[in-house]
Amino acid sequence: PVAPADGESVTVEDQAAGMSVMVTSVTLSQTGWIAVKDDHGWILGAGRFDAGTSENVSVPLLRGTEPGERYQVLLYIDDGDREFDFQKDSLVIEGGGAVPGAMFSAQ
Repeated sequence: PVAPADGESVTVEDQAAGMSVMVTSVTLSQTGWIAVKDDHGWILGAGRFDAGTSENVSVPLLRGTEPGERYQVLLYIDDGDREFDFQKDSLVIEGGGAVPGAMFSAQ
């Protein structure tokens, strides 16, 4: 499922590899998730955040990032069960089909 963007945004900077990702800023119109994907499309972890803007938040990972690799941060809207499931929660997309996500490199 997908959800149309309603002011959602996320920013992340290159950072040290590890078991969490520091997100510079995230804005959500309703309770949602920040998910971290690797270059193969695997989701390494996700963190739930309430509606509004949060700064300098950490997203815990089930599998850590590795130096020299690139990763993508995506936004999902929670389906109401407060548990992350990329098959049930809605990926946020913009009008032209673009995803308001961000890329970063682990160092």
